[in-house]
Amino acid sequence: MKTSKLKHNKKRNTAFLYESLVRELTLTIVNKKLEQKKLIEQTLVKFFKKGTNLQKDLDSYKAIYETKNASARNAEKLLMEAKHKRFSDVNEKELFNEQTSLIDYINKNIGKQAFSHFLPSYKNLATISQIFNKDISVKNKVLLENNVIKTMLAEDRREIEMKPVDDIAFSIFLKKFNEKYNGTLLQEQQDLIKNYLFSFADNKAGLIMYLEEEMERLEKELKEAQISEQCEETKNKLKLVQEAILNNKDKDVNREVILQILKVQELISEIKKDEA
Repeated sequence: MKTSKLKHNKKRNTAFLYESLVRELTLTIVNKKLEQKKLIEQTLVKFFKKGTNLQKDLDSYKAIYETKNASARNAEKLLMEAKHKRFSDVNEKELFNEQTSLIDYINKNIGKQAFSHFLPSYKNLATISQIFNKDISVKNKVLLENNVIKTMLAEDRREIEMKPVDDIAFSIFLKKFNEKYNGTLLQEQQDLIKNYLFSFADNKAGLIMYLEEEMERLEKELKEAQISEQCEETKNKLKLVQEAILNNKDKDVNREVILQILKVQELISEIKKDEA
Protein backbone atom coordinates (compact mmCIF):
# COMPACT_ATOMS: atom_id res chain seq x y z
CA MET A 1 0.00 0.00 0.00
CA LYS A 2 1.36 3.43 -0.94
CA THR A 3 1.07 6.71 0.89
CA SER A 4 -0.73 9.58 -0.81
CA LYS A 5 1.55 12.31 -2.16
CA LEU A 6 2.65 14.58 0.70
CA LYS A 7 4.29 17.98 0.44
CA HIS A 8 7.71 18.40 2.00
CA ASN A 9 9.60 21.67 2.46
CA LYS A 10 13.23 20.58 2.72
CA LYS A 11 14.34 23.88 4.28
CA ARG A 12 12.00 23.18 7.19
CA ASN A 13 13.65 19.80 7.71
CA THR A 14 16.23 20.23 10.48
CA ALA A 15 18.21 17.13 9.50
CA PHE A 16 18.37 18.32 5.88
CA LEU A 17 19.75 21.69 7.00
CA TYR A 18 22.33 19.99 9.20
CA GLU A 19 23.43 17.38 6.65
CA SER A 20 23.64 20.04 3.92
CA LEU A 21 25.99 22.08 6.11
CA VAL A 22 28.09 18.99 6.85
CA ARG A 23 28.33 18.25 3.12
CA GLU A 24 29.33 21.87 2.44
CA LEU A 25 31.91 21.64 5.24
CA THR A 26 33.35 18.48 3.70
CA LEU A 27 33.77 20.23 0.37
CA THR A 28 35.58 23.16 1.97
CA ILE A 29 37.99 20.74 3.66
CA VAL A 30 38.60 18.83 0.42
CA ASN A 31 39.11 22.09 -1.51
CA LYS A 32 41.15 23.63 1.34
CA LYS A 33 38.93 26.70 1.69
CA LEU A 34 39.98 27.33 5.27
CA GLU A 35 38.04 30.54 5.90
CA GLN A 36 34.81 29.02 4.59
CA LYS A 37 35.49 25.87 6.62
CA LYS A 38 35.83 27.91 9.82
CA LEU A 39 32.63 29.83 9.02
CA ILE A 40 30.60 26.64 8.56
CA GLU A 41 32.02 25.12 11.75
CA GLN A 42 31.02 28.27 13.64
CA THR A 43 27.55 28.10 12.06
CA LEU A 44 27.04 24.51 13.23
CA VAL A 45 28.19 25.35 16.75
CA LYS A 46 26.06 28.51 16.92
CA PHE A 47 22.77 27.11 15.63
CA PHE A 48 22.95 23.50 16.87
CA LYS A 49 24.38 24.15 20.33
CA LYS A 50 22.94 22.23 23.26
CA GLY A 51 19.57 23.49 24.43
CA THR A 52 18.39 24.87 21.10
CA ASN A 53 15.27 23.49 19.48
CA LEU A 54 17.34 22.74 16.38
CA GLN A 55 19.62 20.50 18.46
CA LYS A 56 16.70 18.73 20.13
CA ASP A 57 14.96 18.22 16.78
CA LEU A 58 18.16 16.94 15.16
CA ASP A 59 18.72 14.45 17.99
CA SER A 60 15.30 12.94 17.29
CA TYR A 61 16.06 12.66 13.58
CA LYS A 62 19.46 11.09 14.24
CA ALA A 63 18.04 8.52 16.63
CA ILE A 64 16.11 7.22 13.62
CA TYR A 65 18.22 7.74 10.49
CA GLU A 66 21.55 6.75 12.06
CA THR A 67 20.13 3.44 13.28
CA LYS A 68 21.05 0.40 11.14
CA ASN A 69 20.97 -3.38 11.63
CA ALA A 70 18.35 -3.07 14.39
CA SER A 71 15.91 -5.82 15.28
CA ALA A 72 12.26 -5.13 14.38
CA ARG A 73 11.38 -4.71 18.06
CA ASN A 74 14.24 -2.30 18.78
CA ALA A 75 13.50 -0.27 15.64
CA GLU A 76 9.87 0.17 16.67
CA LYS A 77 10.88 1.14 20.24
CA LEU A 78 13.49 3.61 18.99
CA LEU A 79 11.02 5.22 16.62
CA MET A 80 8.40 5.52 19.35
CA GLU A 81 10.88 7.04 21.83
CA ALA A 82 12.26 9.46 19.22
CA LYS A 83 8.75 10.70 18.42
CA HIS A 84 7.83 11.04 22.08
CA LYS A 85 11.01 12.96 22.93
CA ARG A 86 10.60 15.29 19.97
CA PHE A 87 6.96 16.10 20.72
CA SER A 88 7.73 16.71 24.41
CA ASP A 89 11.03 18.61 24.06
CA VAL A 90 10.69 20.69 20.88
CA ASN A 91 8.76 23.96 20.81
CA GLU A 92 7.39 24.12 17.26
CA LYS A 93 7.08 27.91 17.15
CA GLU A 94 10.61 28.45 18.45
CA LEU A 95 11.93 25.75 16.11
CA PHE A 96 10.37 27.55 13.13
CA ASN A 97 12.04 30.81 14.19
CA GLU A 98 15.42 29.09 14.67
CA GLN A 99 15.14 27.44 11.25
CA THR A 100 14.29 30.80 9.69
CA SER A 101 17.36 32.41 11.28
CA LEU A 102 19.59 29.56 10.09
CA ILE A 103 18.21 29.63 6.52
CA ASP A 104 18.73 33.41 6.35
CA TYR A 105 22.26 33.07 7.72
CA ILE A 106 23.17 30.38 5.19
CA ASN A 107 21.78 32.45 2.30
CA LYS A 108 23.69 35.57 3.34
CA ASN A 109 26.99 34.10 4.54
CA ILE A 110 27.53 30.64 3.06
CA GLY A 111 25.54 30.63 -0.17
CA LYS A 112 22.40 29.06 -1.61
CA GLN A 113 24.50 26.26 -3.13
CA ALA A 114 24.52 24.69 0.36
CA PHE A 115 20.90 23.67 -0.22
CA SER A 116 21.65 22.02 -3.57
CA HIS A 117 23.89 19.13 -2.52
CA PHE A 118 22.84 15.59 -3.27
CA LEU A 119 22.10 13.76 -0.01
CA PRO A 120 21.74 9.98 -0.40
CA SER A 121 19.56 9.92 2.72
CA TYR A 122 17.24 12.71 1.55
CA LYS A 123 14.21 10.49 0.93
CA ASN A 124 14.50 9.01 4.41
CA LEU A 125 14.91 12.45 6.00
CA ALA A 126 11.78 13.64 4.19
CA THR A 127 9.83 10.61 5.45
CA ILE A 128 10.93 11.22 9.05
CA SER A 129 9.90 14.87 8.72
CA GLN A 130 6.42 13.80 7.65
CA ILE A 131 6.18 11.38 10.59
CA PHE A 132 6.96 14.30 12.92
CA ASN A 133 4.07 16.25 11.38
CA LYS A 134 1.14 16.18 13.84
CA ASP A 135 -1.38 16.99 11.10
CA ILE A 136 -0.68 13.87 9.01
CA SER A 137 -3.44 11.25 8.75
CA VAL A 138 -3.21 8.08 10.84
CA LYS A 139 -3.12 5.94 7.71
CA ASN A 140 -0.22 7.86 6.15
CA LYS A 141 1.66 7.96 9.45
CA VAL A 142 1.51 4.17 9.84
CA LEU A 143 2.64 3.58 6.25
CA LEU A 144 5.49 6.08 6.56
CA GLU A 145 6.61 4.58 9.86
CA ASN A 146 6.73 1.14 8.25
CA ASN A 147 9.00 2.55 5.52
CA VAL A 148 11.32 4.14 8.07
CA ILE A 149 11.51 0.97 10.15
CA LYS A 150 12.67 -0.91 7.04
CA THR A 151 15.66 1.47 6.75
CA MET A 152 16.45 0.88 10.43
CA LEU A 153 16.50 -2.88 9.88
CA ALA A 154 18.73 -2.69 6.80
CA GLU A 155 22.50 -2.99 6.79
CA ASP A 156 24.62 0.00 5.85
CA ARG A 157 24.97 -0.29 2.05
CA ARG A 158 28.49 1.12 2.08
CA GLU A 159 29.54 -1.55 4.55
CA ILE A 160 27.98 -4.26 2.39
CA GLU A 161 29.68 -3.01 -0.78
CA MET A 162 33.07 -2.40 0.84
CA LYS A 163 33.23 -5.41 3.16
CA PRO A 164 35.01 -7.94 0.85
CA VAL A 165 37.63 -5.40 -0.21
CA ASP A 166 37.83 -3.92 3.27
CA ASP A 167 38.45 -7.26 4.97
CA ILE A 168 41.34 -8.15 2.64
CA ALA A 169 42.93 -4.68 2.58
CA PHE A 170 42.54 -4.22 6.31
CA SER A 171 44.12 -7.61 7.07
CA ILE A 172 47.09 -6.88 4.79
CA PHE A 173 47.59 -3.40 6.24
CA LEU A 174 47.39 -4.70 9.82
CA LYS A 175 49.84 -7.50 9.10
CA LYS A 176 52.41 -5.20 7.48
CA PHE A 177 52.14 -2.59 10.22
CA ASN A 178 52.42 -5.15 13.02
CA GLU A 179 55.40 -6.83 11.33
CA LYS A 180 57.18 -3.51 10.90
CA TYR A 181 56.53 -2.16 14.39
CA ASN A 182 56.21 -5.46 16.25
CA GLY A 183 53.08 -4.71 18.21
CA THR A 184 49.33 -4.96 18.53
CA LEU A 185 47.28 -2.11 17.18
CA LEU A 186 45.41 0.15 19.57
CA GLN A 187 41.67 0.69 19.07
CA GLU A 188 42.27 4.25 17.80
CA GLN A 189 44.81 2.91 15.29
CA GLN A 190 42.31 0.35 14.02
CA ASP A 191 39.69 3.12 13.68
CA LEU A 192 42.14 5.23 11.69
CA ILE A 193 42.99 2.40 9.28
CA LYS A 194 39.32 1.54 8.78
CA ASN A 195 38.53 5.16 7.95
CA TYR A 196 41.50 5.22 5.58
CA LEU A 197 40.35 2.12 3.72
CA PHE A 198 36.73 3.32 3.53
CA SER A 199 37.88 6.71 2.21
CA PHE A 200 38.25 5.41 -1.33
CA ALA A 201 34.46 5.03 -1.50
CA ASP A 202 33.74 8.74 -0.86
CA ASN A 203 36.75 10.61 -2.27
CA LYS A 204 38.34 10.81 1.20
CA ALA A 205 35.63 13.14 2.53
CA GLY A 206 34.80 10.89 5.50
CA LEU A 207 38.48 10.34 6.30
CA ILE A 208 39.21 14.07 6.26
CA MET A 209 36.33 14.69 8.66
CA TYR A 210 37.62 11.93 10.94
CA LEU A 211 41.22 13.21 10.81
CA GLU A 212 40.12 16.73 11.74
CA GLU A 213 38.88 15.40 15.08
CA GLU A 214 41.67 12.87 15.64
CA MET A 215 44.52 15.29 14.93
CA GLU A 216 42.88 17.86 17.19
CA ARG A 217 42.79 15.21 19.94
CA LEU A 218 46.45 14.25 19.40
CA GLU A 219 47.54 17.89 19.37
CA LYS A 220 45.73 18.48 22.68
CA GLU A 221 47.33 15.37 24.24
CA LEU A 222 50.79 16.49 23.10
CA LYS A 223 50.29 19.96 24.59
CA GLU A 224 49.27 18.45 27.91
CA ALA A 225 52.28 16.10 27.82
CA GLN A 226 54.63 19.06 27.31
CA ILE A 227 53.18 20.86 30.33
CA SER A 228 53.68 17.87 32.65
CA GLU A 229 57.11 16.86 31.24
CA GLN A 230 60.11 17.86 33.41
CA CYS A 231 62.92 16.98 30.99
CA GLU A 232 63.59 19.87 28.58
CA GLU A 233 64.97 17.60 25.86
CA THR A 234 61.87 15.38 25.90
CA LYS A 235 59.66 18.47 25.97
CA ASN A 236 61.34 19.80 22.81
CA LYS A 237 60.88 16.45 21.07
CA LEU A 238 57.18 16.46 21.94
CA LYS A 239 56.93 19.97 20.51
CA LEU A 240 58.46 18.76 17.24
CA VAL A 241 55.91 15.94 17.07
CA GLN A 242 53.13 18.46 17.67
CA GLU A 243 54.44 20.63 14.82
CA ALA A 244 54.51 17.58 12.54
CA ILE A 245 50.83 16.95 13.35
CA LEU A 246 50.01 20.57 12.45
CA ASN A 247 51.92 20.24 9.16
CA ASN A 248 49.91 17.14 8.25
CA LYS A 249 46.71 19.22 8.27
CA ASP A 250 47.84 20.93 5.07
CA LYS A 251 49.00 17.76 3.31
CA ASP A 252 47.12 15.40 1.01
CA VAL A 253 46.22 12.32 2.99
CA ASN A 254 48.32 9.36 1.82
CA ARG A 255 49.76 6.22 3.37
CA GLU A 256 52.83 8.06 4.70
CA VAL A 257 50.63 10.55 6.58
CA ILE A 258 48.53 7.71 7.98
CA LEU A 259 51.66 5.88 9.18
CA GLN A 260 52.92 9.02 10.91
CA ILE A 261 49.60 9.49 12.72
CA LEU A 262 49.63 5.82 13.75
CA LYS A 263 53.04 6.37 15.36
CA VAL A 264 51.81 9.47 17.21
CA GLN A 265 48.81 7.50 18.49
CA GLU A 266 51.25 4.89 19.83
CA LEU A 267 53.37 7.62 21.45
CA ILE A 268 50.35 9.17 23.21
CA SER A 269 49.31 5.74 24.48
CA GLU A 270 52.80 5.13 25.94
CA ILE A 271 52.84 8.56 27.61
CA LYS A 272 49.50 7.81 29.28
CA LYS A 273 50.81 4.46 30.51
CA ASP A 274 53.84 6.14 32.09
CA GLU A 275 51.64 8.76 33.76
CA ALA A 276 49.40 6.03 35.17
